[in-house]
Formats: sequence, C-alpha cells, structure tokens
Amino acid sequence: MSQTRRPTIIAVTGIGIDVMFSDPDAEPARLDVPPHPFLQVLHNGKPAVGTVMVRPQDTIQVELKDTEATRELSVQIASDGMEAVLRVRYTPGTRRRLRTSGPSLHATLELDEFPIVAAKFSRAELENALISQRITTQIDFDAMEEVATSVEGGDCVCATGIAVIPGEPERYGSLVEVGASQLIGIVPVHPVASVLADTAIARWIAAKEGKPGVTVRGEIVPVRPVRTPLPKLGKGVREESGTIFASRAGRVVRTARLLDVADTLVFEETHQLTNGHVMFDGDVVFKQDVSDGVEVVAGGKVFVSGNVSHARISADQGILISGGAVAATLRAGTKMVAFSELLTLFQDLLGEIETLVGAVKQVEVIYAERGLSLETGRILTKLLEDKFQEFSRWPREFEHWRTSQGTSAGPEWSNFVSALTGQIQSARLTTLKNVRGLEMLIELLEQRIATLPAHNEADEAWIQVRNAERSDLVATGDIIATGHGFYQCKVTSGTSVKAGGQPGVLLGCAVVARTTVHAREIGSQAEVPTTVEIQGSQGEITAKRIYPGTVLKAGSWQYKVQKELVDVTWP
Repeated sequence: MSQTRRPTIIAVTGIGIDVMFSDPDAEPARLDVPPHPFLQVLHNGKPAVGTVMVRPQDTIQVELKDTEATRELSVQIASDGMEAVLRVRYTPGTRRRLRTSGPSLHATLELDEFPIVAAKFSRAELENALISQRITTQIDFDAMEEVATSVEGGDCVCATGIAVIPGEPERYGSLVEVGASQLIGIVPVHPVASVLADTAIARWIAAKEGKPGVTVRGEIVPVRPVRTPLPKLGKGVREESGTIFASRAGRVVRTARLLDVADTLVFEETHQLTNGHVMFDGDVVFKQDVSDGVEVVAGGKVFVSGNVSHARISADQGILISGGAVAATLRAGTKMVAFSELLTLFQDLLGEIETLVGAVKQVEVIYAERGLSLETGRILTKLLEDKFQEFSRWPREFEHWRTSQGTSAGPEWSNFVSALTGQIQSARLTTLKNVRGLEMLIELLEQRIATLPAHNEADEAWIQVRNAERSDLVATGDIIATGHGFYQCKVTSGTSVKAGGQPGVLLGCAVVARTTVHAREIGSQAEVPTTVEIQGSQGEITAKRIYPGTVLKAGSWQYKVQKELVDVTWP
C-alpha cells in the first residue's frame, strides 16, 4: 500500500512567508499575490504576481516599502515687506506589514497599513525660519505655534510691519457748510455755497508730519513727501492772519487749484445776439432764454433758467440749463481739456529734446576723439535732416493747440506757446553754438510742466439739460438729461452720460463716455442709427430698452443690435 504524500504548509508572518514542511515530495501550497505598488514578492528570485505554487524547496522573499511622513516649512514676505506668511504642511506617512495568517495549504497576501505622523515643528525651528528671512518686527508666535501643532498644518500671518502714517499737506480748511449732494432719480444735484462779502470761508491749516513705517525685517519705510500745493487765492478773496475772507458776495469756488468767490453776472431778460456776446470770469446767470447766435464764455458756471437755441456756451466749471438745448454747442471744462492736451505736448516734446541732446553729445564725443569740434547748430542740421525728421512737426502741433485751445487756457499760456514755437523752429535750432541752448530749453519745459495746472477729478465740469436736440455737448464730467433725453446729438463725456428722465431717450446720437452710459431707451423702432461708446475698461452701458440699428462699442469690441433688447447691461 502506497504512502500518501504530505501537503506543503505555509504561514504568513508580518514580514514574510514560512514554509512549514520540507519534504521534497510534498504537495505544493498555493499562494495568491495581489499586485501592490509597495509590495514585491520574489519566487525563486523572480518577481511573482497572481497565483504561485510553493514547493518545499522554493524560496520566497518579500519586500515591503513604507511611505515616509513629510513636513514643509516656508515663510513668504509680501513685495512691500509689510507682511510675512508662515506656511506649514504635514503629510502623514504609512508603515506596511503583511497580515499574519496561520499554517494553511492556501494563503493570500494582504497588507495592514499603519499611519506615520510627521513630527511637529518645534518653536526653535520656527524661530530659525524667521531668522533665515531676517524677520524681526511684530512676530506672532501664538499664531505660528497654533499652525505648527495642527494636524495638517496651515497658513498664518506670522509677522506684520508697522504701516506708514502719511503726513498731511498745508491746506485751507473750509468754514462754509454745504449740504451733501442729492440724487433726484439718477440725477445728482450739487448744492452751491453762496456767501456775503467779508464772510470767513476758510482757515489755513499747517502741514502735519507723517511717521515712517517699519517692514517685517526691521527696515525703515520713509514717509513720502507731501507735494500738494495750496490752491491759488482768487480775486474774490483776501487773507488775514491765516483766515480767508470773501472780498465780495458770490459763489464759493473751491478746487485743487483755486480758492475764490466767483462774482455773478445776471441777465434778467432773454439774451439775443443784439445784446452782444458774453465773456465773464465768474458765474453767468440767464433768468430767461439764450437765443440764436449768442456766444457765452464763463470762467465759472453758466445757469440758464430757460432754453438755449442756436447758441454756443463755454464754461470752465459747468453748465446747467433748466430748459432744452436746440442746435446748441455746449462746452464744460474747456480750460481743463486745454491744459491736459498741453501737458501731453510738453511731455512728448521734452522726451524728444532729451533724445536729441543725447545724439548731439554722441557726435561731439566722436569728433573730439579725432581732435575736431563742431558747433551744435551744424550737428543739429544733419540730425534734423536724417534721424530726427519728425521733429519738424512740433511747431505745427503747438500752433494748432494755440489756435484751438489758447483762448480757453488764457493769454499767459497762449503767449508762452507762441514763444516756444519760435524756439523749436529748425531755423532757430541750427544756429545754436553749443548744446547748452537745448539744455536750457529742457529746463524751461520742466519748469512749465511743474506749474501747469494738474487735472483733478473733483474739478471735472458737468453739463445738465432737460433735453437736447441737434446739439454738440462736450464735458470733462457728467452730461445729464433730466427730461426727454438727447435727440440727434453728439455727446462726449469725460465720465458718464445719463438720460434718466421721461422717456430718457438716446436717439440718433453719437455718444462717447469714459465710464458709463445710462438711458431708459436707446435707438427707436424705426432703427434710427445710434452709436454708444464707452472708453474705460470698467465702463458699461445700461438701458431699459435698446432697439435694433443701435451700435454698442467698448474699446475694440463692437456689437450691432439685431433685435430689441430689454433690461440691458453691456458688455
């Protein structure tokens, strides 16, 4: 009788496989090896996956890999140096062991996994991270330790700088109370401060020094110098021991450039062409209409209680027409526009002259190396004919400004531009003996740029009408229609255009605004061509209804309305 062969018995321990019997003739045991990225089994030196038949003489090697716990610590400092952020990240690891099983003919390898917790950062390590970044100011160790002892870590502001306390320039504090602006519908109504003669309207306040700041690294942040000049005192005020008094009755004018009491010119009757044109440095009030052919130029504001028909009105500080404007030309803030254009011209010319000076000096160096010298005028003759041909346009540019904007800017600036035009003529430049002549021209331009009245949004002049028809309206501030709206008009605003009355229409118009355009209706059912454009990157067009035939523009983007739109905000 034959003897039955004994089977091979295997057992799984935490780290390997034990073969229990070594009888060469034993029946093989079955071992199932599942695929696993952190487990490798070698059967007789070869990788094994799946079912493996284990015989007594076989060798089984098991390799297990653990995943180490990781931790990260970093400190980021803001670009201005006023804040530091601690970043702590803990990623747990994993320890792996084979799941044990007793002796058996059949075993399946299974893994038990145990978490490995990353060691928390100590206070000393946190301090070293700050030291490596040279952080010394206002450190929040409590916040740092809270993040460092949390399970997964996190972010916290670990240090903050000391902010700069800006200084305050010398200024005039107002002694005249003015009510706040109010909205009637969407139309802002700005109160006007009027005073009697000898009323104290402002008091001089001395400059206040600021305090420097400190970055998180202990670096001093200096206070930026305050360069806001005091506004110029106009003819309608006087100063006594630091207090500004009204020299006459009128409207208080307070801008970044001027503190004054504007006189007022009043016309009781309808003003016709036979009454003559009006040019006045202060406010102008028309208690009735302004009729055909009249031209009004005001240094302050223009108020018209009636209508304006076929007339031209220019006002530095704003236009308010209680009635309508028909075939009229209205300009508000023309002086500001003139100065803005002149500033651009000055700056561009200054840049070209500086480049021209550099070119002249390069030529002088080349000739000096050869032991030669040339007058600046002869060098300029060649440069202006060659690389700087475009320079010849400047006299034309400034002459165009003087003829189109000189009246608005005033005689002082108009006369200066006229004199400058002569100095930059090619015939004048080519007679210069040395480069100092160009350098003096640079100095003169820099002085004029420094004294040129600067643009200030608070000074933007607005136009308000009940409605306008076939008119041309330009303002540096808002252009507002409180009634019917704008019909067949050209409307150009430095801020916004609003037609919020009843029905509040923009019809057959070409409208351009920097920020927003609002109307109840844009275009008409007859598809009358109407164009609305916004030039600011954050601007928008809103309307209750926009009819087909209307073209909407925003920068290079253009959209022609094909069907009626309701409750529109575009783009």
